[in-house]
Amino acid sequence: MQLDIFSHSRDVMLRNDVVAALERRDADSARAARLVLQGEFAGDDSLAAQAVLIDALESACGVPLANHDAARDARKTLADAVVPAACRLLGDASAPAWMVPLWRDLAARSAALPFRAEARDEHAAPLWLRAGDWTAAVDAVGRIESWRRIPAPLAWMAEARYRIDGLDAAWPLLVELAWLAPKRFDGVARSLADASLERLRKRFDAAFEGRGDIADLAWFPAWLLIDTPALARLVGQAQPSLQEPAERAMRLLLDLLELERRGRHDDLIAGAASCAGWIRACTRRTWRRVEVRRLPFDASWPRVRSARIDHSVTTPGSPFIFLSKVRSASQFSARALTASRQSTRSARPRS
Repeated sequence: MQLDIFSHSRDVMLRNDVVAALERRDADSARAARLVLQGEFAGDDSLAAQAVLIDALESACGVPLANHDAARDARKTLADAVVPAACRLLGDASAPAWMVPLWRDLAARSAALPFRAEARDEHAAPLWLRAGDWTAAVDAVGRIESWRRIPAPLAWMAEARYRIDGLDAAWPLLVELAWLAPKRFDGVARSLADASLERLRKRFDAAFEGRGDIADLAWFPAWLLIDTPALARLVGQAQPSLQEPAERAMRLLLDLLELERRGRHDDLIAGAASCAGWIRACTRRTWRRVEVRRLPFDASWPRVRSARIDHSVTTPGSPFIFLSKVRSASQFSARALTASRQSTRSARPRS
């Protein structure tokens, strides 16, 4: 059987006319081209997707949305109908860029709606993130009262700051998010797809001995100081949160690393002694690679290459040292912090 080349290329040509008009965002021309296609090839399987994209172009009107319900309906239409149609007609690579003006329009129309926890996805900030307008997202989050104490806005701000200035600028916010909402932190960390953050996360997952669930990520900031002390300046900029054990552990490590950096060994020993009970509480959540070793109380400052965890540090009253890893060019070195049974009686957490 011979194919009629003209007949079998005619539908392709007409479909291309519709797509070309859609790429120009010319709704009128796209609708006219679609009518021609529909008239000659009523069963064409691209007609439905074409109608969705044409309607989306015509619906972008800039009129403010009346309430959160209207915003939810508009968002779900874009996410559940328009995005798949755009991917089908324009391709997965081109569809995101084509969607940007639609997300921007929806974000602008939602700008006047206040933040509500039960309707957080309808706030303008995540819509600006979808549109790739990081500065507008920062401004939208900044208008939310106490945004730094609410997981969703904190996550939005962390992502926006990362997109604008990179990981260094986002570290304090990511640290606070890990304490406040470990699951949210996990989602943001994955969405950023940052190579260095992914490497740290893999090392944490391999090394940390916790409960084995997502809540373990609250301890990621404290582990970070042990694994990469050079990040102390950045993560130390995190604002106080709920003062949960994971946060207090990181604050304690910051204090000890600062004393070590200044060479104030006497103060370092005294500081460890004054909070020995708290160190013991922290080290119950321990890591395979954290270097901890029993030493005599009058131990000097040895350098060690590696050491297994000595779980006796969690035994009440036992002398112990807590070694903070300091990464050098080739090896880890450590300094010893000693404490005695008598000091645990007056131990207090340090914030």
